[in-house]
Amino acid sequence: MYFIYEQGTGVAPQAGYETISMAKTTETWWLVKTAKSVEEVQALALETLIIGVDDDAVILAKFPDLVAQKAIQIRAVGSVKLTELNDTVGGYLKEERETWYVQKAEATAYNAWVAAGSNGSAPLTPMLDGIVANRPDLDSVADIAALIQQNTAALEAASGVILGKQQNALVQVYMAADLATALAVEFPE
Repeated sequence: MYFIYEQGTGVAPQAGYETISMAKTTETWWLVKTAKSVEEVQALALETLIIGVDDDAVILAKFPDLVAQKAIQIRAVGSVKLTELNDTVGGYLKEERETWYVQKAEATAYNAWVAAGSNGSAPLTPMLDGIVANRPDLDSVADIAALIQQNTAALEAASGVILGKQQNALVQVYMAADLATALAVEFPE
């Protein structure tokens, strides 16, 4: 079995990796797939770094972090997907998104106060008050709190789908019957 590393997107491999038809470099490489023959490797036409060993025990004795590297790769894909989700939600700028935790906290406190019968003083909601004061389409903090609750629920649900897929892939990696199966796991689309 050959373990194929692609340049540029991950952690550097351990010292002592063998190569096929290429020189070793000091640049960063990432485990991307496995192949069963040199021909299969050559057909990929990638600049790759290869380990040419067949036995799982031998491979893991020499390179014990292979499964952990695969898990890191899966988490990296999940991280990219979460970042893409956050970057594309409604076209909001990073600076706006950085206020979401405050908006959510104020909306949650306000909605809890309403749900408890609006007894006593309303919770402080300075950010929501500022938004309402400058949006003529909103009549009250209750309006913006409801919108924030809906938007938060939608974003959390979408994030949960990505995290669920990531966790499923990680379970497959760690529960795989053999190394080839573990390294063949990909982040599901």
